[in-house]
Amino acid sequence: MAGLIRSSIGSIRFKGTELIGLSAHGIVELGIATVPEHRCLFGPMSVMENLVLGAFAPRARANTKSMLDRIFDLRQFKNS
Repeated sequence: MAGLIRSSIGSIRFKGTELIGLSAHGIVELGIATVPEHRCLFGPMSVMENLVLGAFAPRARANTKSMLDRIFDLRQFKNS
């Protein structure tokens, strides 16, 4: 679904948009991302570096600060 492995048959739609044939970064722009299941995927990197790494799509890059602020606000809410 995330476009990392190409489908040879079938159809995948998200909010009316056909995903088959879109590039992986095009799918990310629609709001779909792959979330790794294992911790420490990029172990030598800091938490901040791991979070910023996810902001590689142009729209995400433009909103990195506001997204990081939102993430840290969620963390504070969870711990209160």
